[in-house]
Amino acid sequence: VHAVEPLPEALRLLRGRALPAQVRIHATAIGPHSGTIDFVHARGTPEESGLRLKAYNRPDLVSPQMIEVPITPLDTLAAAFPRLDFLKIDVEGGEIGVLRSAHATIARTRPWITVEYGYPGYSAFGMTQRALFDEATALGYVLGDLFGATCGSLAEWGEACDRAYWDWYMVPQERSDAWAAALAGAAR
Repeated sequence: VHAVEPLPEALRLLRGRALPAQVRIHATAIGPHSGTIDFVHARGTPEESGLRLKAYNRPDLVSPQMIEVPITPLDTLAAAFPRLDFLKIDVEGGEIGVLRSAHATIARTRPWITVEYGYPGYSAFGMTQRALFDEATALGYVLGDLFGATCGSLAEWGEACDRAYWDWYMVPQERSDAWAAALAGAAR
């Protein structure tokens, strides 16, 4: 298990826990280049911290503060991983940047991916609903919701995105039939 966390406050909490030996913590943000980057620490709601100011769920609680953190492409970080089975992306709007920084890793390992993608986050990066659909398609993935419904067309994605929740599965195209069959079996 590789946990990536750029926020110093959260890093202290993670490192203060008795985590299993197989958990590795990487003190970095994920993005298109290596180095350092300005990062918005959303004081009051740290779970909404990220690379850009955005529309916060509880603006009355947030006091944004700019801090500098390391940044690394996921391809660089994951180059030493012999495998990657599952990737969870929750980066407050920077999801497309993470996916783009991981093209080689995704092509090599074909992991299942969950991604949080909602208007308050992606709009801060100048993205649209369509950006995640296009990125998933380019990577050879199918988008689906947490209940197993897939969004096989841009029209279906447009109907689903931003409606009730922001958490999505990205399933490798070559595994989408098996995924649908497993979900159908579980529903019986």
